[in-house]
Amino acid sequence: MTYASEFFSWYAGSVEADTYICPERQCTYFGGFYMKDIPAMNKKDYDISISVTGDKGEAFLNDVLNDRQRVSIIGILDKQRKLIEEIIDVHRAFSTELRKLLAGKQLNRKKLIDLGCR
Repeated sequence: MTYASEFFSWYAGSVEADTYICPERQCTYFGGFYMKDIPAMNKKDYDISISVTGDKGEAFLNDVLNDRQRVSIIGILDKQRKLIEEIIDVHRAFSTELRKLLAGKQLNRKKLIDLGCR
């Protein structure tokens, strides 16, 4: 079903949906997301609060970190903003190129490969 849902979301989606980046999903690759998933493991009908990420993040900043650490963490976004914007631009260009296939147009294979290598 995972592959079917991915294909459907791509087919029914859009360039904007393709370029959406979910920081929380990216954290899954590093294990961060699973900290809130663990209580739900093997529990039928368990709901994870939609505010838990924000609540835990705020508690982390305010209750765990000292002032110097907090400033460092808060500053990460500004330090990475240019790179994040570039990632979004590459995703958008990649999606735009691939979506030519849905419109029956020829895609630029070299451009697609170059974007993928970035």
